[in-house]
Amino acid sequence: MRLQTSKLKRAVALVAASCTLGTCCIAGSIAWANSEQGKDGANVGNIDDTKKDNGTSITIHKYQSPATDTRSDGSDQSNLVKDKKPVKGVEFKVCKVTLKEGKDADAKKIDLSTAEGWKKIKDIQELDPSSATKNAASFLKGDNAKFVTVDTDCKKQTTGEDGSTKFDKLAESLYYVEESDTKGAQIKDAQGVWKPVTVTGKVDPFFITTPLPHKTANTWEWLYDVNVYPKNDTSDDVARKTPKTPTKLYTDDGDAIIPWDISMPLTPPSDNKAYKKIGFVDSLPEGLTYDSLAEVKLVKKGKATGSTASDVSLTENTDYKVETGTDKKKVTFSLSDSRLNTLSEDFSRSTYVLKVTLKTKVAKDTKNVTNSINGWIDDSKIGDDGDPEHPCVPTKEDPKKCDKNPHGTSHFATLKITKVNDAADKAKGKKPLKGAEFTVYPVKEGTKFTDVSGKNVTKETIDGKLDKGTNDANAIKLKATDDNGVTTANLFIGTNDVASKIYCVVETKAPAGFKLNETPTCYEVKVETKEQAAAGLNNNNAHEIVNSQATELDKILSNLPMTGARGLVILTVCGIVGIAGTLFYVVMKRRKEQEQE
Repeated sequence: MRLQTSKLKRAVALVAASCTLGTCCIAGSIAWANSEQGKDGANVGNIDDTKKDNGTSITIHKYQSPATDTRSDGSDQSNLVKDKKPVKGVEFKVCKVTLKEGKDADAKKIDLSTAEGWKKIKDIQELDPSSATKNAASFLKGDNAKFVTVDTDCKKQTTGEDGSTKFDKLAESLYYVEESDTKGAQIKDAQGVWKPVTVTGKVDPFFITTPLPHKTANTWEWLYDVNVYPKNDTSDDVARKTPKTPTKLYTDDGDAIIPWDISMPLTPPSDNKAYKKIGFVDSLPEGLTYDSLAEVKLVKKGKATGSTASDVSLTENTDYKVETGTDKKKVTFSLSDSRLNTLSEDFSRSTYVLKVTLKTKVAKDTKNVTNSINGWIDDSKIGDDGDPEHPCVPTKEDPKKCDKNPHGTSHFATLKITKVNDAADKAKGKKPLKGAEFTVYPVKEGTKFTDVSGKNVTKETIDGKLDKGTNDANAIKLKATDDNGVTTANLFIGTNDVASKIYCVVETKAPAGFKLNETPTCYEVKVETKEQAAAGLNNNNAHEIVNSQATELDKILSNLPMTGARGLVILTVCGIVGIAGTLFYVVMKRRKEQEQE
């Protein structure tokens, strides 16, 4: 039944807060409505009670920093944010509110189709969003809590591509709204592609009523479909795990180390007040074991315009702790309570990014290895696959298993060298050569394969492209070729999408009786597929290096040092040959003269 306004002496109506579009949203002050003509305020008697059970809605519009000078009054103001970027993937939780105290369910119920219902929420006029004791959350917590929410009366929904989500079929009541999860936030980039972003400033929880009083130019009306425009500060920085170049470019010794750079931008606390826990777990896949942590720090940047970033170094056992199993296959990192307290005091003024370099040893014969983390910031999970208690672990069979988590991949592949003589085929005497020795080098940054391959490329050109490192640090010395003429090395190829890396093979010792190949031979070593890795080789990485049989002169020269002495011997030998030729000419000429006499 419609309310009889003549019977209302004083009625209570909740109106929009004095806040700009996109800041503290709605619900912050109370205005007393009066049924008498000429008095300012919404007339409770005009509420449509036919909508009392399921005839109202709340639509939340999420945009990137859409603050304007226009007050958020519950009406559709999409024209004011049309040039802002919508944020999709942000979860909101809307809960119907009841009184904490009351003799029965009806007494606790807040029915805003009645004047009595509005009287039950009049204490909200004391709400102060800037106060820790009088903000919206404070009305639901502690011994003196005025209101409560029940999980069965709560709904969770996520903003779509237009940045909005609509909670419909709502009863006329008071609702408590929380931004419950921001880890899925995305914004379109300049090319129109959705990209993950980090929400650096969550919306404070707020109350809102349906219906909501709304003042027009000449009168008051009631809005049954309420629109709100909470603001988000976002950053393009998202949680990442990035592999770096290992300390050795091969795994054959089993002591190469891969550093993994972990970066976690910190979102605000779940309750927007204080952090309870921040950390991550790294459950290492086959081929990796934990070695150590390095460069553990927070990167701090003030939210004020013009602020610059600075590093805050963290100390183990003071600022954080690390737990590893006896097999060093699972690493759990967590910030200490004291560091959490420091962050809680400052998150409203500064943004933080947690940065950790986690080092892992690489087992011999490891090929493509993907490593991911599961993280947490209070109740918010980082990584959709697995959880902190049961972290996701990529496998050889399913390397993409944890692709929804921060992850990275490091690639290794086997280079196979077979040393043979220069016969055309086996029928003509082609055979493997034992005892050849090689050193492998990477090439300098920016070198193309065409720079070090082809008939016209000289030894001097290739030598100039080799990245030997300081004191020959990048030299990879292979084992001598075996009875089958074979030697191999499991070489680093690159990270993530890198598909190949150029290596050059330098022969340092020829098989007995064969000439040394003085010009390096270069190859583009390619990543192995899952099937090739299981078989142990990508056939494109298998190559033959041919040696010609040495002459007696080659044997003499091969035993000489590569100095001026070698040139001297060459000249000496040439001189001997020249003298012998001259003597032969003289002898033959003399014999001919004697025959003519």
